[in-house]
Amino acid sequence: AQASRKIQHQTNPKHPLTDGGALAPLSNPRRNGKIAFFISFSAEFGAKLDELNSKHMIEHKVLIIAGDASETMDTLYPFHRLIEGGFRPVIAAPEAGLYQMVLHEVKSGWTITKEWEGYTIQADVAFRDVNPKEYLGIFFSGGRAPEYLRDDEHLIAITRHFFEKDAPIASVCHGVEIPARAGCVQGRRMATVPKCRFDLEVCGGIFVNAPCVVDGNLVSGRTYHDHGHYMGTWIKFLENARDARIG
Repeated sequence: AQASRKIQHQTNPKHPLTDGGALAPLSNPRRNGKIAFFISFSAEFGAKLDELNSKHMIEHKVLIIAGDASETMDTLYPFHRLIEGGFRPVIAAPEAGLYQMVLHEVKSGWTITKEWEGYTIQADVAFRDVNPKEYLGIFFSGGRAPEYLRDDEHLIAITRHFFEKDAPIASVCHGVEIPARAGCVQGRRMATVPKCRFDLEVCGGIFVNAPCVVDGNLVSGRTYHDHGHYMGTWIKFLENARDARIG
């Protein structure tokens, strides 16, 4: 009988918290109130923590438009600045795949830009597969790529979305050719490389020869020499958009 009682005690031990312990039904109202408060506080704190974690786990994506013959500096500088700022840069091109960038510079004795091969870059998504609502902003890189990218119907629709939503937009060098083709520069002040001044003005834009031109949500520079002047302003606009999204 003693052995039987011993086994029963081992297999059905009294729990120190639930069987007469701290979480058992209490006859002490004061202690009961403290525990109820603790449980309520823990649940509320856990819910707040889950909410904060979910907000900070949101992927804040920003589009960079590129293709073959995109200028290397014009593309990689914003790419790495976005990573540094806690954003995810997404390269959009005619198709997902590898593209050959170039280097542009006016050499001594030349009257036109000389071009060399630059680095390659992997495009993450094709224009037709972009859902612009998923992105905080957009960057139009320079080089020769905009000359042929600007006629892509999907890119035109993407471009118009960001202008209509007053999202953070940046453009440098030949990048202006894309929003100009999309009909988005009417009355807007922009910087661009002087050879693209006509493209801007014929579509109703206003050329400004300055290293950083801000017109509402739109930030622009002339060439890669201006990256250090206008990029910080665009990043700040993106930070504000991110803060607004997080709430």
